[in-house]
Amino acid sequence: DCFQDGIVELPLYLRTLHKGTRCACRSQIAQRVSSPKRLRNRSQGPRGPEASSYTEVSCSLCVGEAMSHCFANRGLRSHLSSPSRPGSRKLSRPRHYSYRVDHDLGFAPHVEGKFCTVCGCKTTTIERWAKKGSWVVGIGGRGTGKTDALIYAMKVEKTPSYRRFQASHGTRAAYLAGHQIAADAPVLCSTHFYYFGDHAPTLPPTLSRIIHTTQGCKRISDRDIVRLQKLVLIHYRRGKHGEPNNAC
Repeated sequence: DCFQDGIVELPLYLRTLHKGTRCACRSQIAQRVSSPKRLRNRSQGPRGPEASSYTEVSCSLCVGEAMSHCFANRGLRSHLSSPSRPGSRKLSRPRHYSYRVDHDLGFAPHVEGKFCTVCGCKTTTIERWAKKGSWVVGIGGRGTGKTDALIYAMKVEKTPSYRRFQASHGTRAAYLAGHQIAADAPVLCSTHFYYFGDHAPTLPPTLSRIIHTTQGCKRISDRDIVRLQKLVLIHYRRGKHGEPNNAC
């Protein structure tokens, strides 16, 4: 396997691209293997001249960033997407999204007690793409009165269909009645969320990359989420910290 005892083995081109870079925990992520022979014995990679051109990386977050960056720019397929054994499942990491909240009405996101749901808003994009482990970040639009501020951030824990959500959470699903939600439409559910509403904090310049300034949405990286947690979310408990900006 590519992962052994928490160690990830990467080809030389990744080490060259990211040599000396540091992860969010401020530790160097790339270290050259001291014994190529030992690595050749362990590696599932190629033999011959390239067998010793691997590097050991201990930070899986930075590994993901390095791989996605390199593959996007070189058009290379990840060796993680090719199962090493017949019948083994492909590895798929959750992706994170940011979008602009035009009006904060209390509908999407909808917070009820310690439970947050998103449904009936980004029906063809985020609600279809997000899965367990994905982060969804809502940035204030002009209509909210909190332009470019953080309206909410949630880590998706479940994505049941609207039909199943109604069956298991009848009371919580009541707010969706009358909105023509398809029975198979996903409902993003979370107890791991931060809703700020009319108390939305301004984001520091280092987080400007997660701000989406137009309609639609954008993908953001694992590193963006780590920075958001360390610079903003760490100062708040999970849950609700404000009221909807545009509630009637």
